[in-house]
Amino acid sequence: MKKRKDAWTEAEDKKLSFLVQDSVRKGYSKSQAFQDASTLVGRTPAACRYRWNNILKVKTEPAKMKAAKSLPATHEPAQEMTLSFDNIIDFLKSIKAASNEGSLQTENMQLQEEKRQLVKKQKQLLEKVRLREEAFLQLQADYKKLVLSIQEVTGGLYPTEEQPENKLLH
Repeated sequence: MKKRKDAWTEAEDKKLSFLVQDSVRKGYSKSQAFQDASTLVGRTPAACRYRWNNILKVKTEPAKMKAAKSLPATHEPAQEMTLSFDNIIDFLKSIKAASNEGSLQTENMQLQEEKRQLVKKQKQLLEKVRLREEAFLQLQADYKKLVLSIQEVTGGLYPTEEQPENKLLH
């Protein structure tokens, strides 16, 4: 990535602010947000970090403070989260469940692809069965014609499917 020395645009500031705030809300580190933002705005992670810490964060913090002051007086402060083994275990379970969900989605996609392949194979096999049935019916018709031809030539000495074989015994 080439380093840029031109001025930051308002669009770049908005992208950087959104990425940093979104990452923090999701529990990711700011350094990861700076890394992601660097590819999006075409600047180095260090430039993104500097811009956030020295320019954008200063603009964002007063707006947050103003919003907090405008809350009704009955608003109670959030309870402090205490770290306990139960909280940690619950957190780890939620991470495991999320990773299992991702693997289930992957497995689902693989199964859908396998189903698509099986449906395709089924259609091919049904077409083969249809062609073989047609060939069988044609052979059956040819066989009947051949039997009739043989009867005509032999004068009816050989039984046909219509004539029972016990007629020859009488």
